[in-house]
Amino acid sequence: MGSQRIGGSMYRYVRIVVLLLTILTVFVPGWADRALAQSLHAALLRSDPADGSVLARTPGEIRLWFSEPVQLVGQSIMVFAPSGAAVELGTVQERNGEVSVPLKVAVAGTYLVNWQIISQDTDPVSGSFVFSVGQAGGAWAGTVSNNASPLGFWLQALEHLLHFLGYALAFGVLAFLRLVVAPLKQDALAKPIWRLVNFGIIVLLVAEGVALIAQSASLGNHSLLDLTFLVTVLASSFGRALALRLGAALSLWVLIGIIQQGNRRVVDVALVLGGALAVIDSQASHAISSPIVWLGLIVTALHIVAMGVWIGGLIALLALWRRKEARVYQQDLLARFGSLALASVAELVLTGVVLAGLHLVRLADLLTTPYGRLLTIKILALLLPLLFVLLGQRHSRQRWWLLEGCSLLGILMLAALMVSLSPPR
Repeated sequence: MGSQRIGGSMYRYVRIVVLLLTILTVFVPGWADRALAQSLHAALLRSDPADGSVLARTPGEIRLWFSEPVQLVGQSIMVFAPSGAAVELGTVQERNGEVSVPLKVAVAGTYLVNWQIISQDTDPVSGSFVFSVGQAGGAWAGTVSNNASPLGFWLQALEHLLHFLGYALAFGVLAFLRLVVAPLKQDALAKPIWRLVNFGIIVLLVAEGVALIAQSASLGNHSLLDLTFLVTVLASSFGRALALRLGAALSLWVLIGIIQQGNRRVVDVALVLGGALAVIDSQASHAISSPIVWLGLIVTALHIVAMGVWIGGLIALLALWRRKEARVYQQDLLARFGSLALASVAELVLTGVVLAGLHLVRLADLLTTPYGRLLTIKILALLLPLLFVLLGQRHSRQRWWLLEGCSLLGILMLAALMVSLSPPR
């Protein structure tokens, strides 16, 4: 009987994964051609005038060349005169990754150029450089070019952490309800589950607010909460991705209301929505510099789904374990979730290996690049929850599951930092 229950649970899980793969097979090819044009975050290849150059006469325009076509946002280029005052510019134009703007200046000295764009994967990229006319001098003499916003980076990491956690609490817990709790046909066990799902939806909504502020903080030339600039950001590809994620969270909220009114069949629709959100996340994740971009999109989506099912399921199990109405069904819950967690871990490891191969140029990148070092730490950290899983199965003690959950949250933080960094490839 126990093996039949485990087999049935795994069959349902595999069936949902197959359904997700079917959806991806239908929609991903249409994105692949567009995604092939993406590299990593857009990088500034060169500028004219060059950074630190000293010119005999003033240039007629500023030109920037990026590694991919980019989107202009807000005041994409601002130039500051040696006096510190902003220089009036013409219309900024972008064409196939080349951004240009007419410039009319006549004063000798050092000029500061600030630029900001949105890359094709919706990530904000900004920077600055200086050039001099005649000789260096003025307010910007000695200024070092800058291409990073620490506040923006940490806000992006926080947004990714909240989004991953919200996904696990909403869709991962819902998968636990559908595959582990529902076959027991005990409605009393579902009550704490719904509270977790609703909390997960709230976390997803909060994450999008943080994402908007993080985007603003990562782009300069304005105040953090400049309403006009935020509207401009929302009109970009980032805004469209944000709208899709918000739509998924709000749609889930509506579906949960329908389910709680007695229509249990809608649970499967909600799980498909979770798969769709994973696809949206994969589309806005690190672009793959490879002819097999579609593989990166599929693998990223499956990686997110497996993460959500493992973490969300563990949180749901902990929420149920000490409840009076669950004591009779503890062994059933443990057996069903054990098979689900095993499938999720296998999926995480397999998709993680594929993603590492797509993002790393060589094995040495694991130790020589910031992204690679974080990935190495994440791989080593994964051994902890696996150890706690073995101990929890042997002793069936809740404390091991708590340690497993805490270690998984730590790995989730590492994942949030990794998504905020550019991989080597």
